[in-house]
Amino acid sequence: MLNSYISAWKRPFDFQGKSTRKEYWHFVILNLIVTVISYVLFLSAIALTNGINSSFSVVMSMPLYLISSIGLLLFFGSIWIALPLTVRRIRDVGMSWKWIFLVSLPYVGGAFVLIFLTRPSILSIDGNEYYFRYPTKKNHIVGYWIASVLIIALFLVMFAISLIAAI
Repeated sequence: MLNSYISAWKRPFDFQGKSTRKEYWHFVILNLIVTVISYVLFLSAIALTNGINSSFSVVMSMPLYLISSIGLLLFFGSIWIALPLTVRRIRDVGMSWKWIFLVSLPYVGGAFVLIFLTRPSILSIDGNEYYFRYPTKKNHIVGYWIASVLIIALFLVMFAISLIAAI
């Protein structure tokens, strides 16, 4: 997983190649984990600073602010890394890079691009293009469902934490 993340960072301006589904989603998942950890550390630092007015809380919150700012820089840097990675992924499923602009359509555009990003790669044999089949093993399908439910739950928890922090 870490190799896919690092290989995406090594190709920040490569719009011509192709990226596999595994490489794309490993980058997205690891980037999401880094962002969530950074966000939680930032909220913890704010709570420490605002909660108790002592020198100990300020000293403890400074490393949290530093770590969360590094995570924030990684997040903003990964926005640029995600653009060529998404273009390479769309090219890997056999579509033109121009399909990335479909995401600009409200509501349905993001869903269609998500479908493109989850499609299997094209396998070229003797000039003929073949698609791999979608997963049919029961444990793979259950794993995808569990992962999607966990991601949705993670977003709901982040939303709840931000509401609690705002109050």
